[in-house]
Amino acid sequence: MKLRYCFDASKTVSGLDLILILSCKHENFPTMRLVILLILSFLLYTGCRSGKSERTDEFAEMVEKGKAEYDRGDYNNALITFQKIMNDIDFETQSIDDERLLIIQMLLGNIHLAYNDYSGATGYYRNAYGLVKKIGPPKRRMRIMTNLGGASLFAGDSLTILRMKEGIDSLKGCDPVEQGYYVRMLEGLYEDKYGNRDKSLESMKDLMRYVDRNGMNSRWKLTPLSSVSTYYTDAGPVDSAFHYIDIYERLAREYSVSNMTIEAKRLLVRLNAKAGKTEEVLRQQEEYDSLIDSLMDPNRFLNFKTGTANEAQAKGEKKIASLTMRVSILQLVIIGLIVILGLGGLILYFRSRSRYFNNELFNRNRELVEIEERNQHPQAHADDSKSEMLMEQIKNFLSSSDEYLKPDFSLNTLADRLGSNTKYVSTAINETGTNFRNFINEYRIREARRRLLDTEAYGNMTIQGIAESVGFLSTSTFNAAFKKFTGMTPTLYQKHSKEAKRL
Repeated sequence: MKLRYCFDASKTVSGLDLILILSCKHENFPTMRLVILLILSFLLYTGCRSGKSERTDEFAEMVEKGKAEYDRGDYNNALITFQKIMNDIDFETQSIDDERLLIIQMLLGNIHLAYNDYSGATGYYRNAYGLVKKIGPPKRRMRIMTNLGGASLFAGDSLTILRMKEGIDSLKGCDPVEQGYYVRMLEGLYEDKYGNRDKSLESMKDLMRYVDRNGMNSRWKLTPLSSVSTYYTDAGPVDSAFHYIDIYERLAREYSVSNMTIEAKRLLVRLNAKAGKTEEVLRQQEEYDSLIDSLMDPNRFLNFKTGTANEAQAKGEKKIASLTMRVSILQLVIIGLIVILGLGGLILYFRSRSRYFNNELFNRNRELVEIEERNQHPQAHADDSKSEMLMEQIKNFLSSSDEYLKPDFSLNTLADRLGSNTKYVSTAINETGTNFRNFINEYRIREARRRLLDTEAYGNMTIQGIAESVGFLSTSTFNAAFKKFTGMTPTLYQKHSKEAKRL
């Protein structure tokens, strides 16, 4: 291995120290010592860089593999491929070129955006933006600025999107048609979130006409179609919503844009529920769940992200910071020591911050448990709709019975206990914006959260034991669901619960 050679060469310095000792007797000792040091530095440098070409070719193939996976909508495998590249890169030997690193950072941002991880997407886009300012043509810079602006908007950063819009508008050497599209798109997105939604609707519809007028590929319509479809699903009319969602889903499937295909299906579930089309709701819900499992697999993404995925972003930042740094081996040693000290300080700082935020998150969850225990039996009102009244019956049943904690508890079981049927029960749950599986899992996680707080009764149980006691057959599924609803892993939650008990 080339890296092993680099390591072994550095170890031979102690063996060559004999030469340095002998050279002390030479009348030109200072010169001799300097020459030997220079030779050693050169050997170390060339040894470390000798594998660059071989690794560069390997990374080039992996980048192409990741791009192919991304293009066909296989986001999870693309994420794994790019993560492996980032973990294997040796930035000191420049084993990957800046162009491919830019592609990785940009597509990682796209993947995190597809999973609605806006802060993660923003981090990768910022890395890509730092690179594209140095090496990228104006067209590439424009696209990354658009992505950074959009992700920042959804992350709650209104200033960055305005700064990116102004920057795109002032870029030179870009295709004026694409430039006009991106400026209009960011204006529409900003108006939708911070301004007038009706005005945003007209802007997005005009943007689709802009695509047609300028003979652009129909894929350019996907973003405005997403916005228009969501507007009509929320505000009506229903016919307009069905019309635009149909176009949106067709184009998303045509261009293999997985997250938009799933979003279109989710909008159809909501729309059919509003229209009272129960059978269609069930059919669309089944297709939606199937798409989630086959295309996106969010549980796999969450497990991966909480593991090692953030290392890719950190490595990207390290590369960008070192683009203009060209120093000698001796200077690198000094910088390495400074970096180690700095990282040590950062680790201590972030550990302190992490502990503070975890405590806050734990306390908030503990307060929620207390609130839920005080409000176990909601009361239905005479003016409630049939679905709302059925929903209150469902909540009362789940508050008074622990049958839902059985692994085989199903929609049929719930409907049977309520004296209703599965269509009515499913529709009532879907109208709350979720499905039966997620709804029941939320109640199971609430109970798991309560049991983890009760250290006297459940303190000796493992996480697997807690998971099984509330109806989860898979510990990994339980971990993902628990973090989704509480923001913490069950292990961390249990740790804080035991610490709070000792105080």
